[in-house]
Amino acid sequence: MGELKFAKKVPQTDANCILKDFAEHYVDKEKLRKYGLMWNSFARKPKCISMEEIRDIPIPPEDRVFFL
Repeated sequence: MGELKFAKKVPQTDANCILKDFAEHYVDKEKLRKYGLMWNSFARKPKCISMEEIRDIPIPPEDRVFFL
């Protein structure tokens, strides 16, 4: 199974900016007003993938992936 490593904890101000940017791109604002929770308000249906599939995503080594 693939291994995820904790690389760096970002400062709260950076985390807020990342979350705001994520919401602007992936959250339906009308659904958010209705449901109140971001994960119930995605503009597109999320897809659950296995650790093996995550490992196969071609992410350049200089890039990072953020999990919330």
